Amino acid sequence: MHADQIPAGGRLGVSNTGFYGVAARPSTKYTGSLFVKAASPWSVIRVSLEKPDGTVLASKDIKDVTTTWTQRAFTFTTPSTIAVSTDNRIVVSLLNTCRKCAALSGDVWVTQVSLFPPTFKNRPNGVREDLGQKLAAMKLGLFRVPGGNYLEGNTLDTRFAWKNTIGPVWQRPGHQNTAWGYWSSDGFGIGDYLRLA
Repeated sequence: MHADQIPAGGRLGVSNTGFYGVAARPSTKYTGSLFVKAASPWSVIRVSLEKPDGTVLASKDIKDVTTTWTQRAFTFTTPSTIAVSTDNRIVVSLLNTCRKCAALSGDVWVTQVSLFPPTFKNRPNGVREDLGQKLAAMKLGLFRVPGGNYLEGNTLDTRFAWKNTIGPVWQRPGHQNTAWGYWSSDGFGIGDYLRLA
């Protein structure tokens, strides 16, 4: 993000709605992380879960962003007073928290933003609790993962290369899924599938 003259008390942010919005439930702890660095030290960035109109449901400030790439973990909990909703977004903002200072400018880079609600069996990088519970209740004797065209790809380069999906999520190269027309980060890799099974 390039911040050009953020006024005192102001912010500049980017948002992501995920796939069809980010779900929010009351009294729910969300766990996340991101990688961040700045051209020159930046005092505060904020990660928030927001409604489409900008109403903040929960947020966490990440302080003292340095000039080297650093993974920063965070958690926040939604208040008990919110209604269940699915049209929300994740917002990462640069803040000028000084009310009496001049406007701030600078460059901040952010990548690999991750946000999870509670997961099935509290597994890091796991699946939603409801999906995991439904799969467990089925007592499956066979669980093919991944399956179909996603596994095959249209070419050797676009197949599910399981060896590339092992290790930390941020080190997985990802691949173009030409069968379905989208880029896959391989954030859910073969080890994640096996733990789920």
